[in-house]
Amino acid sequence: MHLERIGAWFVAATVLLAVAGNAAVAQEHDIYRCKVADVVTWDDDGSLRLNSNPPDWIRQFYDGMIIDTLTGVATYSDGVRMTWSIVQQGDDRESDYVLVQPKPPRFGPDHIRASAATHFIRIRTSQKPMPTVRFLAFDESSFASGPCEVVR
Repeated sequence: MHLERIGAWFVAATVLLAVAGNAAVAQEHDIYRCKVADVVTWDDDGSLRLNSNPPDWIRQFYDGMIIDTLTGVATYSDGVRMTWSIVQQGDDRESDYVLVQPKPPRFGPDHIRASAATHFIRIRTSQKPMPTVRFLAFDESSFASGPCEVVR
């Protein structure tokens, strides 16, 4: 009977540690530096066009950006910092972080939703088959995407 209590205690402690471990993983947020690999533009004729022109503004804007997935602070390559609103945080089930540009309070909820649909950054992390991090930024009619590396 004494062994049954010890066994039950051991199982309970193991479950508690497993749950606590998952909570720690779910709350772990990293800081990423992202590099633009591709830029796609939505043309006036409705087609999507790969834009490999390095001086393209969206490439300059997002290339080398550092994103803190805990605070939403994005630091651009020119040193300008902007705090984005985090609307989705990755956890043990979801590996996506979604950030949208904050709007001043004078704008109503419809304007804020519209802005979220036209200006967002998405960071996706995955562990399988290899640890990878990638981002997608959408800015009205242009997409930028590429790999990210953990800075901290």
